[in-house]
Amino acid sequence: MVRRLLLERNALDALDLYCRKANARTLKRLALFLGAAQGTNKTIMRENIQFQARCLEELRKRKQENNVISVLAIDAGIANFAFARFSWASDQRLPLLLDWNKIQLKEKFLPENRYSMTLSPRDTSDVVYNLTEYLTSELPVPDMFTIERQRARSMSSKSILEPILKVNILEQVLFSNLENKMRFNHGSSKLNYMVESSDPHRMTSYWCSLTPTKKALSKNFPEDSEESKLKITSNRLSKSIKINLVKRLLEGALGLTDEKVIDLTPEWSQRLKSHIPRNPKFKLWDCAGLGPKAGARKDDDLADAFLHGLAWIEWLRAYEEVREIVLKEKGKYDQDVLADFNDYCKNKKLALEKFQQGTTSRLTELEPSDEDDYE
Repeated sequence: MVRRLLLERNALDALDLYCRKANARTLKRLALFLGAAQGTNKTIMRENIQFQARCLEELRKRKQENNVISVLAIDAGIANFAFARFSWASDQRLPLLLDWNKIQLKEKFLPENRYSMTLSPRDTSDVVYNLTEYLTSELPVPDMFTIERQRARSMSSKSILEPILKVNILEQVLFSNLENKMRFNHGSSKLNYMVESSDPHRMTSYWCSLTPTKKALSKNFPEDSEESKLKITSNRLSKSIKINLVKRLLEGALGLTDEKVIDLTPEWSQRLKSHIPRNPKFKLWDCAGLGPKAGARKDDDLADAFLHGLAWIEWLRAYEEVREIVLKEKGKYDQDVLADFNDYCKNKKLALEKFQQGTTSRLTELEPSDEDDYE
């Protein structure tokens, strides 16, 4: 036990040692692959990488001890609450999609005599309590709940709109309920999970920031159109990239392309086969098998939940790979190890660039510019 704890601490120390020796460009690449926040200088980047690495080390330990980990990613919303659950076994190269759904919280969790969720503390308490019970009792409990951080304002308003305030409250109370339920049931193997706040900017950066879009937009849209001038930081463009990326991943999982990043359960494989091969413009909504009570018929919430969950799996994969490198000489500094560390970060970026290029050809149509429908 002591040896294992020393090795865990040594891994984080070794990672920080090689981060100190690396240049800022390498640290920026590493932060991207691990899902860490970027920084304005090397010290801040190192601190951010260490913060994320501690979380990933805990997730790695769970995978090592149980030979599998599961992540349930949540995109919070009152009318469009989406979640996706993935597992990744030690003897499997690819993660497995287990669940993918979207629900209207007020329809499912408010008492029958109330029909709209207001800012009343009673409404928040009832909905989030019932939601917490649903996530921890009715669904299989994952190793990690990850909840997407919500923005404080709409992009066009200087004030905080009520629908956005509701979602912010939902996010905060749900995080607190999940965290405290685990604390109050300390020692229960069923409720031994992690709760993490997932930054949408880091997830979007991981999946979208290296996607070449300029030529595709110039080719597919009129020269003076708004679409042809969009930058990768545009919410409309990044939303379109993410939705098309999820479609790519689902097609690959079915074997319709040579690009396979996830595996499917037999149930999910059968469900997707009934929608995807026959319709080149298929909707994620249809793939998820949602009914009329599942909120607005839109794909971005489903895509975000899907990619948040998968991002944590890929960040863990990258952490395991870089951890193995920095521990080659038992965590001690070695120039050859530093060269391997630098090469890994460089080659990982090249591989991610190549992967993201696959989405470019799909940007023939873009999602509407309307903001998220919180209500």
